[in-house]
Amino acid sequence: MPQDDEMPEGSIDTMGRVKERRLLSWLGLVTVASIVANCGGTSTVASTTVPTNIASTTSSSVIGGSGDQATQALLKEALAAAKASYSANGSTFSQVGPPELRNFAPSITFVEPDGDVAAAMNQVGVSGGFDNEDQTVILAALSTTGTCWYMVDVARSESSTLSGQSGITAPGVWYGHAVDSSPDCNAPDNGPPPASSLTGGWSKSHF
Repeated sequence: MPQDDEMPEGSIDTMGRVKERRLLSWLGLVTVASIVANCGGTSTVASTTVPTNIASTTSSSVIGGSGDQATQALLKEALAAAKASYSANGSTFSQVGPPELRNFAPSITFVEPDGDVAAAMNQVGVSGGFDNEDQTVILAALSTTGTCWYMVDVARSESSTLSGQSGITAPGVWYGHAVDSSPDCNAPDNGPPPASSLTGGWSKSHF
């Protein structure tokens, strides 16, 4: 075993760095303990209280808007199914009846045009909106808050929907809702609901 004066070059420096790291680590623990103590708690409380508060805040915010948020998410899923049908059927919404859309979204219960949908039942009303060019799909779903939420996708400018009086004036996805419309929430067979019947009219950017 080598004596101190026979140790390889750099060994003393390496040991010094190890001790330095241990000292810094210990100082870090002391600092954390001091901060927790100054806050009037213990390390155990600090490690459990913060996550609990975050979880409670998140939970309450989700519960507070879960009905509307869940319904909007359901409509987006239904729209994805309608768009898949559009692509599969020669760029038309000609096959967006309930039986056809179930093939693309089996977890959703699609309801025929003018058929009222129920809340919290995974139901979405669907209609082609009497568009002679098959370039429109209307979707409607009822929230547990009593609000009927709508999504309308007009795929092309050739759609006869754009020549109507609904307030939908350009191709794209349109969003709308009607407060306290339960139980009369459905996807109309004669075209999108007029903007005047909605709470705030139609929006092309968000619900």
